[in-house]
Amino acid sequence: MVINLAFLDLAAKACPARVEATFFAALTSVYNLGAQLSENVGARLYDVVGYVPLVYIAAGMTALTWVLMPLVKFDRIDAKARDEQIAHAETAATS
Repeated sequence: MVINLAFLDLAAKACPARVEATFFAALTSVYNLGAQLSENVGARLYDVVGYVPLVYIAAGMTALTWVLMPLVKFDRIDAKARDEQIAHAETAATS
């Protein structure tokens, strides 16, 4: 659940203003599709290759995510969220 919360926090920071609900619905749909697909593929792989090779495949996929992490620009997402927060605070102060 902690990982899911971090994922949702990143998504909330990355989504454009005024489309939060649509963005969340699309994100949830992709997440659910990925979960169903991974369960199906995992079950079929278990039948084909067995348990031990499946553990190695899972470890390889986890290592692949570490390789792909630098492609996500966390600093840019945080800076954008901070700028939007500051702009919102300034707008609220002038109102």
